[in-house]
Amino acid sequence: MIPRETTVWSHELAAAVVAALNRYAPRLQGASLDCLAFDIHPWHGFLNLSLRLEGERAPLRDEICGLLLADWIHAQFAIAHKDEGVERAWPEARSLAETMQTAFDAAAEADPEVSYEELAAPWYEACRDAACHEQLWAKLATFERSREFCVIVANADYSKRSFVIRDGVLLGTLGDYQRP
Repeated sequence: MIPRETTVWSHELAAAVVAALNRYAPRLQGASLDCLAFDIHPWHGFLNLSLRLEGERAPLRDEICGLLLADWIHAQFAIAHKDEGVERAWPEARSLAETMQTAFDAAAEADPEVSYEELAAPWYEACRDAACHEQLWAKLATFERSREFCVIVANADYSKRSFVIRDGVLLGTLGDYQRP
């Protein structure tokens, strides 16, 4: 269902996130990061990154809507998708998004009885692995961060596939995680 090369894909995604953070860093001077979120939709070949700053009025999440990424000031600061805008383009992730969608579509065609949730699960797990990657956390260490800073791999449709990572360590799923 998922290509064997997802370890390589995860490593390349971590490097792509570092490149996006390098490009975006000048806009974050003097700010303290509170959360970095990976928002992925494998069935659309869509990857994007959002940042929440410490002290933002928009909550990290609420009980009704779950994650509120779109309300963050730095929502979708890097987007890899066929319809991406030039200003927020994420060229380092474009081929990764295409690979993800191609593999997802092939798996769906090979077994139409498998749910989207099952087909997408390996891609959320591959993104989780990228979010735990030491290269990414080395870059994040160069930013000022809140005491509760975390990285979230977000699945808006299924909180058990949304992962919470702190200091490169998986803490659990968003559905189970209680922020201090």
